[in-house]
Amino acid sequence: MSTIGVSISSRKTLPLPLQVLYGYLIQSPLADKLACERIVNHFAGWEWNQVDGEPRKEVITGEGVDLSDWKEREGVPPVGSLDAMIVRAAALDDGECRADSAKEGEAPYRVAAGEITGKAPWGVSRKDVGHFIFETVEKNWSQWGGKQISISY
Repeated sequence: MSTIGVSISSRKTLPLPLQVLYGYLIQSPLADKLACERIVNHFAGWEWNQVDGEPRKEVITGEGVDLSDWKEREGVPPVGSLDAMIVRAAALDDGECRADSAKEGEAPYRVAAGEITGKAPWGVSRKDVGHFIFETVEKNWSQWGGKQISISY
């Protein structure tokens, strides 16, 4: 689990107020999520978007730890050894699960491999993210696995 707006490239899809919030006010907490995404990208064998740069070294290696190349650290799994998926949710809320009351053929939320386009992503309920993961991804791993997925209303 990650968040829309964690990286420089994904932040551009956010509404302007959230770009400011994510880019300046909560930049430090997002550094952990960016580092986590960077590590998953490496071990899954995915290409890292160089626009997003590399996470700060101390986030990945820890304060005072001298690891010049974290990718070569002893015991680290080899590139491409992880079958993964990253779910980037918009701002999470405690709202109801729209999927539970959606009419047949009606999409309760928007999902996209990569970034969501069109209407800017503001939020999504935790329940709908859980619904997507357990009712859609779990049943269709071949369609969704190995990708970075964004979810929002």
